[in-house]
Amino acid sequence: MRVTIDNLDGKGPVDYSGAVCWEKKLSIDRKLNVPATCAFLLDLESIAMPLRDGRVRVIADNATVVFTGYIAREPAQEYAGAGIAGAAYRVLVDAVSDEFAMDRVPLTQQSAVHGQTIATVLRDLTQLAPGGADASSVASAVVVGSYAGGAEQSWSAQAGTLGSMTRNAYRVIDGTVSLTTAGSVVHTLSDGDGTLNAANLSVQAVRELVNDVTLSGPAEPATYVTELFQGDGRALIFELTRTPYAVQHKTILDDAFVDATTFNQSVWRVSDPGSRLTLTGSGVAVSGGNGVDGATTLAAAHPLEIGGEVVLEAGGVQLNAGSEGYLCAAYAGVTAEANCFVGFRVRPNNGATAIVAVVDGVEQGSPFATVVGHTYRLRIRVHAPELYRTAQTYYVDAGAGIEQYGGELTASPVNVLFEIEDSAAAANALSTVLYDGVLLNSPPLCSFVALNSTNLLGSFGYFRVTQPGTTWVTSQKGRGLNTFTRRIGLASVGSDCQIEKGGKMRFYKVSAPAVGEMVSVTYRTAQASIARLAAPTAGAAGWWAGKVERPAARSSEDCENAAAAVLTFSADPAAALQGTYAMTNPQQATDVWPGDALVISLTGLTRRLIVRAVKIDVDASSPELATYHIAFANDWAEALSVKLAAGLASGAQAPIAAATAPVQVAANLPRLVVTGWAAASLAVNANATAEAGGGFEVRRRDGNFGPGAQQDLVLRSPTQDFTLARAGEKEQFFVRMYDGSVPPKYSRFSSAIFIDAPMT
Repeated sequence: MRVTIDNLDGKGPVDYSGAVCWEKKLSIDRKLNVPATCAFLLDLESIAMPLRDGRVRVIADNATVVFTGYIAREPAQEYAGAGIAGAAYRVLVDAVSDEFAMDRVPLTQQSAVHGQTIATVLRDLTQLAPGGADASSVASAVVVGSYAGGAEQSWSAQAGTLGSMTRNAYRVIDGTVSLTTAGSVVHTLSDGDGTLNAANLSVQAVRELVNDVTLSGPAEPATYVTELFQGDGRALIFELTRTPYAVQHKTILDDAFVDATTFNQSVWRVSDPGSRLTLTGSGVAVSGGNGVDGATTLAAAHPLEIGGEVVLEAGGVQLNAGSEGYLCAAYAGVTAEANCFVGFRVRPNNGATAIVAVVDGVEQGSPFATVVGHTYRLRIRVHAPELYRTAQTYYVDAGAGIEQYGGELTASPVNVLFEIEDSAAAANALSTVLYDGVLLNSPPLCSFVALNSTNLLGSFGYFRVTQPGTTWVTSQKGRGLNTFTRRIGLASVGSDCQIEKGGKMRFYKVSAPAVGEMVSVTYRTAQASIARLAAPTAGAAGWWAGKVERPAARSSEDCENAAAAVLTFSADPAAALQGTYAMTNPQQATDVWPGDALVISLTGLTRRLIVRAVKIDVDASSPELATYHIAFANDWAEALSVKLAAGLASGAQAPIAAATAPVQVAANLPRLVVTGWAAASLAVNANATAEAGGGFEVRRRDGNFGPGAQQDLVLRSPTQDFTLARAGEKEQFFVRMYDGSVPPKYSRFSSAIFIDAPMT
């Protein structure tokens, strides 16, 4: 082995091979999806002391580069005795692979990733790292379902998690990041042709086989609740029947460009062919565009998941005459007018600059005329009852190739509200509503484009995207009158009410519901996510229960997909194998790395085993002698893409019966609405088409859905429009869709209607 060290002193790489003291073997440790390490002993009698941060390269005799990295700590000196020149010392050098340089400085905060390829995510992540590695050649079409990194995590920790989630192995050699599918590089060994030394092989089954798996995750959004209250002109506090599913107020993106000289690449992707965008002390200044839609843009680095309540906001907005373009827009596809899901359009209007709401590429409502010199705040509130629009992805090696479970996109209706605040108005004045409406369908993922300038002229103080909660409030002043949105938030920004911890809705005095006003609150309840699946097997197998740790399961559907993935290998004896093998000089043919596969044929039986770790010990010999100690394990013996922990999550209860396949359910009813109310009845529209032979079942309690249970049954309707009779001021109804199969399949979750209103 040839060892060089560049002490970064201007002398370049220096050959230390002759100084390696072979009393201690040179060793290299490689583990799957973590940085590699290298350790060796040097005799410094005639060569300079290596320095911390020095760059180390280890090259095999056949020119294979087996390690590159940096000296991670001050080399430790060992007294070796006295020589002619005085005391002699040996130095122990510990080096960490190239990730060391990228891991030394925390990454800037990144937004969550949904539905992007690991190649895209890894390239973006590497751009943020200060070590200068090159990930431009990384290529993979494997999709990351949902992943949220953090500034507290190093580059290698995030790259390792992403690699394992997608059943890939990353490595960094000579400053180049590479990515390979686990098992795609194969090393074939057989006792029949002498390539396998059976004396160096140890294989054992280390886990019981199971064909019945129960997996749990954290709390998930469950029942879709519509709760109705009637105002009396005085009441400000209304108690919700259930506690809404709670999410921590999340800031997805927030940039005020304070003291910035360049755009933060962890937040933004900038397209500015005409150099029209400038950072100033007051934000972003825009001096026009080239007239082409989508050419001059400031866009978020990652797609935005339209789930729960999402607020898009621009502040410090000043516009000059002649401005034209889009602000605070979300696009379902490329940045073009037709793909604008929601956004503010800026355009000339009767000699002034106007702002108008755009929904699904079409202007809605009346234009708002701006005044030169005034400063505005623009806000779009979007509320989807589906909090998680992207199902998690789970990858397994099914023998014939990699199989994916999950990754589906969930449809959802949305409420949208466009507001403008003028700095010239009173501090607590209500904002101007440009558009207030309901869309029955919405894109699960959008690109957030803060500005799209065909010819914008002005400045913008900040852009922000937040997820404040999951609750939405509307009002109707009386039967047959228009429904309008009640804004949740602080009174200082013109909001109407707050949802407090414990399930209280508190209105501000100036916004108290009027006499006879019907207030509707929509939210989701919470329950533990869990799934149980079973698969038939030829031999006896057992039951196992655990938690999904990675990729994170956000719902019972994710738990089902994870369980389906686990069942592809948990009953296979070959998947429970773990062991070791030692071989000499494989790097002379093909180097062995974690993530490679060993295909071992022994006494006529062939096993495919995934390498998890490689320790290389190099002796002083000629020709070169490098012993590779290889540790391997298959999926059930040691988790790779699906990481599990024993025991169910707190609050989760194992289902009574196991399903023989991923659970089949009828569609949920997130679009169910109360279309009218009377003293003794409620008119309901499920906003879903009943399947042949099926319909909509209504009960007074959330349970016992099915054709044989009559207790608490209110009605079964074959049509989506039906009327519920009221028997008292406070009522509860639970609705699920069912199909025509035998037995019928029902919705996974109920849609509930709670009402607390006088019958007169």
